[in-house]
Amino acid sequence: MTDVSPVGEAKASRSARGASLILLTGVGLYATWFSWSIGLWRGTSPGEGLFPFIAALAVTLLSLVGLMGLLLEARAASVASRLEPEVRRRLGFYLAALVFYGGTLEVLGFFASTILSLAFILRVAERYSWRMTLALVAGTVIGSYLLFVVWLGVIFPDGALWQVFD
Repeated sequence: MTDVSPVGEAKASRSARGASLILLTGVGLYATWFSWSIGLWRGTSPGEGLFPFIAALAVTLLSLVGLMGLLLEARAASVASRLEPEVRRRLGFYLAALVFYGGTLEVLGFFASTILSLAFILRVAERYSWRMTLALVAGTVIGSYLLFVVWLGVIFPDGALWQVFD
């Protein structure tokens, strides 16, 4: 049984998609084994089998992900139909926060942009209380500072706006 998509193209049936994903998984497993057998590394440089191994592993993993998605498709469709307005609202808030973060990173700097974006996501999109939002934002910013600046020595953007006050 085939479905017809809104643009008039025929969609493959679930059994055809399942069969093709099983075939791809089998081919990927064979190619992974074969590329492993010809060698991934030779001395101090990549061997002949490294790139085919990576490609075959990717095909295998993506085929398995496709099979899992196919198995969970019916359940996911029913859940998505019930949550669709909420999911769209949250997705919109996440997208707005991401655009804001990308646009203000150089102007406001890493810490100010992170604080504002994360507070918006937690308070508006996720509907956390102010107490939880402030605690999570503070922990995230302090943790980021300790990990990246103190331990790894990363230099974050200071923000052009703050240079006006110097």
